[in-house]
Amino acid sequence: LKDADVLRFWAATHMPIVTVIRTIAGNMIPSVTIDDWAGTELLMKHLFEKAHEKIAFCYCHRDNPPAAARYRSYKKMMAEKKFGPDPSMHVPVDGSTSGGYKAGIEILKNPNLPSAIIGFNDLTAIGLIKACYDRGLSVPKDISIASFDNIRISEVVTPALTSVGASFDELARISFNELVNRIDNLKLEDDAKHYIVKPEL
Repeated sequence: LKDADVLRFWAATHMPIVTVIRTIAGNMIPSVTIDDWAGTELLMKHLFEKAHEKIAFCYCHRDNPPAAARYRSYKKMMAEKKFGPDPSMHVPVDGSTSGGYKAGIEILKNPNLPSAIIGFNDLTAIGLIKACYDRGLSVPKDISIASFDNIRISEVVTPALTSVGASFDELARISFNELVNRIDNLKLEDDAKHYIVKPEL
């Protein structure tokens, strides 16, 4: 649903709503989101500490505010380090493993390979790992792969992913408590609160 659709539904029903990993414009509906700028900074600093300079990024080409924030933060930090932009290192993906695989194959055609590739989510990164292996590259010996969200499958992939994510338990707890609060206090409908959860590497 688009933001306008959610707002129309809320205006017609005044049903208590809390959005998770999404903020609806208009400050009418409370939200619980992750600080994607801070998460990207954590990931980029980690890669810089590992002496990575040529870092590719697979970004979401759809309307995805968290992915857009991650991509903007990445570009800002690369610019601050004076690592010039390289269009061949910025590849759009759809967020799936197959999309990550296709992006990886595209990036690995570059004769001047990156030392690290970031997927905007874990599924993209899993596809990137497969692309590296199919091209005879070892991860992380030859090339490092990192990503966002820290979904459960990222722990069992070989090698385990370096991923930034927030506690799903905390997201659920805050969302549930806020929703119950709004059910119990319907007069809060014009006082939307916005919670931001700090991510971890």
